[in-house]
Amino acid sequence: MDLRRLRPALLATAVFAGCGEPQDGPPIHPVSGRVLVDGAPAVGAEVVFHSTQTLGTVTPPPTAIVEPDGAFRPSTRTAGDGAPAGEYRLTVVWRGGPGLLADDAGGGEDRLRGRYARAETSGLQATIRPGENVIPPIDLKAAKSRR
Repeated sequence: MDLRRLRPALLATAVFAGCGEPQDGPPIHPVSGRVLVDGAPAVGAEVVFHSTQTLGTVTPPPTAIVEPDGAFRPSTRTAGDGAPAGEYRLTVVWRGGPGLLADDAGGGEDRLRGRYARAETSGLQATIRPGENVIPPIDLKAAKSRR
């Protein structure tokens, strides 16, 4: 058998096998919640779920951007799909100025001054179970201005 003729077919098979929706890793469960700062929506804040157990190297940490009403839905593999079951420590970083929409919140200083930016010290936790998960509202305290 001539391996030079088989090579294109093998390469095409390998390429097409890697296409499509990712199926590797643990099942993902729907998650929703709200983030408020002193009772007001933390529009554009980034919420990251840091697993307290090993989920494997393929699964990225579930991440969400807070919407204008304070709601968030973390994404693991596709937009808003949720998170694998497990215990998490959460971090929240809120960059940019007041009134930003989620799409505008890219740069700038953390308006919470790093108070909730480290999983080890944020004090924020969540347990994700199989099925629908609704996290109770997370009401953070604004950082005092350094003047």
